[in-house]
Amino acid sequence: MRSGIGAIIGVAIIGWIGTVGAYAQTASKPAKVQPPPAAKAPATKEAERAEREEAKEAGGYRGLSNFFNVREAYSNTEKGEWEFEAGSKWFTRRDHERDEVEVYQSLKYGVTDDFHLELEVSEPLGYGGEGVGELTFTVFNTFWHESDWLPAFGGRAAMRIPSGYESSGVDGTFTGIFTKTLLPRFRAHFLGYVRTANGAPGNEEEENRRAFQWGLGPGFDYQITDATVAVLNYLHKVSDEYGEHNNNILELGVVHHFPENGRFHHMLKLAAEVGLDGQPDTPKLGAKLQWEVDWK
Repeated sequence: MRSGIGAIIGVAIIGWIGTVGAYAQTASKPAKVQPPPAAKAPATKEAERAEREEAKEAGGYRGLSNFFNVREAYSNTEKGEWEFEAGSKWFTRRDHERDEVEVYQSLKYGVTDDFHLELEVSEPLGYGGEGVGELTFTVFNTFWHESDWLPAFGGRAAMRIPSGYESSGVDGTFTGIFTKTLLPRFRAHFLGYVRTANGAPGNEEEENRRAFQWGLGPGFDYQITDATVAVLNYLHKVSDEYGEHNNNILELGVVHHFPENGRFHHMLKLAAEVGLDGQPDTPKLGAKLQWEVDWK
């Protein structure tokens, strides 16, 4: 009897030792490497568009269009979006006996989120209506958006078509713009352009008009509220006529976004210009007003 019990106890001890040894051997092995997770399914078109919209809200177009002397690098419109602008400009110069007034209208269409086309018609009123009906055709593209260190870059090419009264020749203007967000509500811009001037609009003298023109300058905007943006910029450019001093112009402005009304989004833009060099060709004072509406 005792020998049977002893045999049972011995077998149990041997089994326990074997179990412990097997557990220790298993524990000493490296953990099994898990396979990498399966790649996520490609984002849907709706998700991709939502991401683009979010990026645009965070660092995209705030309303600094060609209305200002220094604009931003982002396109005015999204893909499939229309934009209509109507505005007016008033300037007084030291060498002119009367003020210069101009009204204009433009229509833009977004071919992509970064590329738009524009057609503008202008009506200068300060010289008896000469140049009324002058057309300008423009293409604009944002080549890349800003990243952590890289500023956004946009380019604009515009062609003046001599459709106005007593106008002649075709002008070509090529503009490059950089935009960088320095703080969540504060951005800096830098713009430079060159222009080949052939002939002249109906409200300018062709004989003394400078054939090659250029300009450059920095700009800044600050988003005061979600609906209101303050603008400050400086432009240094050559004069429109030979023999005149270069122009130095300071511009202050504001953009106000109205709440969306169904499919329509309205903006109002105001700006004032001050000549800094006291030269006859530089605008002494200027004021601009523009109403803008976007829709899809």
